[in-house]
Amino acid sequence: MAGQRIASRAVVVGAGWAGLTAAIRLQQRGVQVTVLEQAPRPGGRAFSFQDTESGVWLDNGQHVLLGLCEAAVALLGESGQETAIRFQRLLSVPVVSSAGRHWLGSQRWPGPLHLVPAVLRYRALSGRERLGVLKAGLAIAGGSPQNSLAEDTKTWGEWLAEHGQTRRSRQYFWDAIGREVMNAPSDEAGAALGLATFSLLLQRGFSGARLGFFIRPLSQVSEQLADYARALGVQILLSHGVSRIRVENGRVVGVLGPKGTWLVDQVVLAVPPDRLAALVSQSGLDGQLAVPAMTFSPIVNAYLFYDRPVWPEEVALLLDEEPAAMVFNRREILGQGHGAVLAVSISAADALRRHLSADLGGAIARRVAARLGIPLPTRTRIVWQPHATFRSRPGIEAHRPEPRTAINGVYLAGDWTRTGWPATLESAVLSGQAAAQEMLAL
Repeated sequence: MAGQRIASRAVVVGAGWAGLTAAIRLQQRGVQVTVLEQAPRPGGRAFSFQDTESGVWLDNGQHVLLGLCEAAVALLGESGQETAIRFQRLLSVPVVSSAGRHWLGSQRWPGPLHLVPAVLRYRALSGRERLGVLKAGLAIAGGSPQNSLAEDTKTWGEWLAEHGQTRRSRQYFWDAIGREVMNAPSDEAGAALGLATFSLLLQRGFSGARLGFFIRPLSQVSEQLADYARALGVQILLSHGVSRIRVENGRVVGVLGPKGTWLVDQVVLAVPPDRLAALVSQSGLDGQLAVPAMTFSPIVNAYLFYDRPVWPEEVALLLDEEPAAMVFNRREILGQGHGAVLAVSISAADALRRHLSADLGGAIARRVAARLGIPLPTRTRIVWQPHATFRSRPGIEAHRPEPRTAINGVYLAGDWTRTGWPATLESAVLSGQAAAQEMLAL
């Protein structure tokens, strides 16, 4: 099939949630779309695999949605997957640490006030610290995106310190929430992303702050998104990588891969920034398409297997001197057919990379057992996501690209592009919609 030339109105490179969204929106507007994906499955980083020893399906990473993820929720509903995710009635997360057991949650109070009762009762902080959190929250809720970008010369931690937040306030409140959403601690993340993240959480009210759990393995969800795209007429070619983009006179005319050449008028490159940089270099386009220099922040997931149910709750946040860890009870979330398995997700896990998997699994298992008062598991399995998200740092928001590029007919999509969101499924969907809108506007 090498060398085959295939005419196509538009090509989307990448069948993650950004690429699938772009393809769906374009096809709905009458554009004939072909999606080229180098992996043998759709979904990008949102996929599942089967644990051979137990037969249980595990996700590559424990993804959740928040109630404010309106674009992703709408896409799920549109593709017939309203029941693929289940939201809490109100945000409710037990926080367990050496300081005891506390709760972070929402009440049905208007606007950004929904977290006020929980903060006032949050005994992990002193009374003065709790009042300081509320004061900083009001400053965030009253801000604007323009002001957020102006603050991006500093870290999120520096902004918080300037607004009266103690080290303990940052650890037990701001990082308890923000590290999981941004995949970065406050002393590393850029202030603009921190402000944008908490502005969204506060301004969208109690409904927006709820956690939504996928109750099906992620690969099933991604496969159904792909099936929905196919039903609209999108052609999805898996195991079809792209190695070069062909540009003539400043306009894209084709994409090339081992399995063919596709003649295109328009192309959406829905790939991670490192893959985009390689593609640009291989195509000899370094002077025409600028790719921001981004590094990645890892997430490690530890799956703990038990011979019986050991814990009755859905989720908990472990906070102490070690990196914060979110514990998800997959039996409670997905149902009895998914075994007695706890998934422990640790964001911004750079400090843990030096550990062997067996040692790391044992350390996480002991920590969970001690904090939750449950037995040790019969087995652990470590799953690393070394390129889980782009690494937030001061100044990075200004370098996240818009969908339109300097090359006519070439557009960018991906959770790392300029969406105003952290690198999440919502950001991926928003980026795909933005790329499609830019293409259709011509």
